[in-house]
Amino acid sequence: MKIWLQLVASAGRLPRFLQECQAQCDRAAHPGTRVTVSGTTHGALGDQHAIYLHCDAHDILHLMHQHVMGQGYDVYVMGNSLDPALQALRELLDIPVVSAFQVACSAAMTLGDRLGVVATNAKFGLAYSRLIEGYGLGPKLAGVGGLKVMRPADLDASFDDRAEAAKVVEEVETACRPLVAAGADVLLVPGPIGTILAHAGVTQILSATVIDLYPTAIKIAEGMGHLARHCGMKPSRLGLYQSPSEESRREAARLYGFGAT
Repeated sequence: MKIWLQLVASAGRLPRFLQECQAQCDRAAHPGTRVTVSGTTHGALGDQHAIYLHCDAHDILHLMHQHVMGQGYDVYVMGNSLDPALQALRELLDIPVVSAFQVACSAAMTLGDRLGVVATNAKFGLAYSRLIEGYGLGPKLAGVGGLKVMRPADLDASFDDRAEAAKVVEEVETACRPLVAAGADVLLVPGPIGTILAHAGVTQILSATVIDLYPTAIKIAEGMGHLARHCGMKPSRLGLYQSPSEESRREAARLYGFGAT
């Protein structure tokens, strides 16, 4: 089985994050599964802002056309927790497209009753609250905690520097205290910070279970790939994920270069 995991991080700014995410996903995957962890050319500039998320979506769709469509992948995993281009990917790809954040929120409900999410700033928190409400899990959200802004270079150093990793873990614990006090018994920490926690072996914070975002997504993706391959469970083309016609795709390629090879 072949799985594509798309992150919004550049190899130039967060190489250790991409390497560690690949290693963690490889350990989680079945021996017969090949996971390709991909960053983007530019990486995230602050994708809590709509303009940057739009730019991220452009990069993601370009990479999908270039490297995924028609290349024999069984499942596509959107690793960015704000779900950029998710609907477009589900319209265009005839394989399951899994949102890592969505499946992690659902998995959390099998391990506890209330979910707490750690965000890097307040605007991310608003976005997460809206996403979780859209997933139908709004009543299960105990709250969203905030962190101090960390430079990407500082985060990458945490994979090799135990002292830096300890600082990250301590800050996450501080952000989680009010969430646990509000009733969160499962915690979700998206992005590089969650990967740092996994690398440090952190599976619980203040006795609340921590969801390991990317390995969780890979295991769910393997299941969806099996269901698609052996049970015929492919994306629905009714309603929200109806695909554009071949004629309109050719016109888009002519006008915008979209999807052109």
